[in-house]
Amino acid sequence: MSATVAPALDVRGVVKGFGAVRAVDGVSLAVRSGEVLGVVGPNGAGKSTLVNIISGLVKADAGEIAYRGVPIHRLSPDEVARLGVARTFQIVKPLRDLSVIENVMVGALFGRRQCRSTREARRIAEEALAQVQLGHRAEAECRKISTGETKKLDLARALAMDPDVLLLDEPLAGVGARESQTLIELIVGLAKSGKAILLVEHVVRVVWTISDRVAVLHHGAKIAEGPPKEVAADDQVMAAYLGERYIREVLQRPADDAEPGVSSDGDGGP
Repeated sequence: MSATVAPALDVRGVVKGFGAVRAVDGVSLAVRSGEVLGVVGPNGAGKSTLVNIISGLVKADAGEIAYRGVPIHRLSPDEVARLGVARTFQIVKPLRDLSVIENVMVGALFGRRQCRSTREARRIAEEALAQVQLGHRAEAECRKISTGETKKLDLARALAMDPDVLLLDEPLAGVGARESQTLIELIVGLAKSGKAILLVEHVVRVVWTISDRVAVLHHGAKIAEGPPKEVAADDQVMAAYLGERYIREVLQRPADDAEPGVSSDGDGGP
């Protein structure tokens, strides 16, 4: 994706502190339509906090965020969503008294589409569930579905909001290999269709494989950003996050030889 193309999402100098701890420390990044920006880093690096700030769930202490040139850093989560920025959650909390399809209908009713009827919302929800291969569980109670199915529900709900920008916070966490592959293929397809995707994920092998660019956070600050191979070779990144053994044994291994679930939380490799 050319750097001359205006970003769909532009984050500039965002800062957020909790007491004496700076969870996000002057982070700037941009995501363009049709691009996957992977955001990685050790536990506590500030990744989920950054997603919370962009989506309006948490207010930054400083910095600016724009969606297609429109400032959104002072907007509420529902206002951000209605503009075209949707998100998933690291820990999914569906409305458990509702069915799977009713949960997804909530996204259709409160997203950018602004549906005028529950009938229209149901049609959109059915399409979203089909996209994530969860249509067969549409009428199931949320309290009775698996972790992997809950993750798919969360993504379907976000898709039902008709976003231009998708913020995906660890969509593969707790998901089995087969369901992970379904979600990976869907994420790639969404980017090809023109969505701008910010992907936070601990399954580093996946991030390095499907991302156009990767940004690495450490202690709340961005320490590297660029094409995956360049970032993986960065001395700071190896010291703070990946480790030389991980680079040698996993990232430099042919894609077909790598384990799909390999992840790193800053311990020097699997």
